[in-house]
Amino acid sequence: VTGLASPRTARTAPMLLLLSSATGATADTRCVDEGPWPCSVDGCPSETVGCSSLAELDLCSSQFAEIWNPPPFGLSGTVHGRCPRACGRCGVDPPAECNMAVIDGTA
Repeated sequence: VTGLASPRTARTAPMLLLLSSATGATADTRCVDEGPWPCSVDGCPSETVGCSSLAELDLCSSQFAEIWNPPPFGLSGTVHGRCPRACGRCGVDPPAECNMAVIDGTA
């Protein structure tokens, strides 16, 4: 008879479904943007700046030290390292304003 699951397959299918959904949930919870960060230097658009603003300004591949001088305490590395969701690094679409060639450094 075709189309019927064997007893072994019938027992493992629910476990595989549970495992795949748990893995997806874990991936989503690890892909969280940090911030917002205080912005008190001249030229700041507001008192705080978050990931969506930095991504909209095509700054995902920039170092925080290139954006702030000096950067807020403890803030180092690239924007996409602290803003994976806004910069399109989580398997979700980035904001429409983002230019993926710039984000990936291929522009």
